[in-house]
Amino acid sequence: MVSHSSIHTILYAVGIVLAILTWTLSAGIVADYNDAFSYVSGTFNAANATLAWGLISMLYYIAALAILFFVSSYNPAVCIIADTCCIGFLWIFGIGSVGSLSTVISWFRVASDYGLTFGGVGQAAVAFGWLLVFLQLGTLLYEVIFTLVHYGGSLDVWRQSFHDITTTGTRVVRGEKGPQPGLNMATNDVPLQTAPQV
Repeated sequence: MVSHSSIHTILYAVGIVLAILTWTLSAGIVADYNDAFSYVSGTFNAANATLAWGLISMLYYIAALAILFFVSSYNPAVCIIADTCCIGFLWIFGIGSVGSLSTVISWFRVASDYGLTFGGVGQAAVAFGWLLVFLQLGTLLYEVIFTLVHYGGSLDVWRQSFHDITTTGTRVVRGEKGPQPGLNMATNDVPLQTAPQV
């Protein structure tokens, strides 16, 4: 069985791939739009917003995994409360940017029918963008619901990383306040030493 920490890491890795696809396709839309409509002043704001969202999402996922793997899982930058705030912001930003890009999906289809390359690129960017939006929502719900159900809403729990609470964390026993040692808590069997005689 795959651990909850591994599922969380896999969600982040898939997020990196989808974010790379989203922002590179959005960059392609912007470049093709500027080439095809260079005589029109202005920019394609929806594609620019999707590009920025995809790039920021990719950088966040890479930074979070790098901190977990190479720095420390105790770093406050990857605690659950910071993680849910960042992913929540990215999810809202994604709904706005991909939603605005989706308003011109019929225009992408027409452009694709006329042989313009940004038509197909635009449809792909919208598709991968919505996949990333739903992945971020799923990650957010998974992290929040799992933490609340298994570990409670104590601030001490939310200050830990998701990796720490799922591998060596504490569980909240119903009816008692604060975290209690859980069933999956790692134990360090250290022999007791006698105090030196003075």
